[in-house]
Amino acid sequence: MLASVGTRASRFLVSHLLVVASATALLVVPACSSGPKRPPTIKVSGKVTINGTPVPKATVSFLSTVAGGRPAVGITDDAGQYTLTTFTAGDGAIAGDYGVAIIKVEEGAGSTVGTANTEQYIPPEGMKEPPPVKSLIPVRFNNPRESGLKATVGSGNNTFDFELAK
Repeated sequence: MLASVGTRASRFLVSHLLVVASATALLVVPACSSGPKRPPTIKVSGKVTINGTPVPKATVSFLSTVAGGRPAVGITDDAGQYTLTTFTAGDGAIAGDYGVAIIKVEEGAGSTVGTANTEQYIPPEGMKEPPPVKSLIPVRFNNPRESGLKATVGSGNNTFDFELAK
């Protein structure tokens, strides 16, 4: 898919989009089954802005710093507001420490489905290669280890606003 692009930033973005897709799948599957009792969640919300302007349609991912911890994910609305989901829509996050990733890509960007090794991807004969994925915010915010964004969910106020700078 990105063989012609081949940039480190594009591979980085694709790998993190796969993390978000995996986290989303983890949220959906448990909600469809009756299993062991779920840990309690706490409502979490906030706003994402870049240089003071709301960032709509961005994915906000809280990734637990504890091994085996559950992620929580939300999508910003037109005002940049988000509410996190862990098990069911809007339930929040489990108490704990999180690294935060925020991803916003250009609509209509290429899909990451269909290959694990993007360096060797060759589109099916007669099909055009999808356009490269383009991040609409600085790429460093796509990775919770590089974003510098952190949150601690617990008792009290769990509103986390993120002002991103270009």
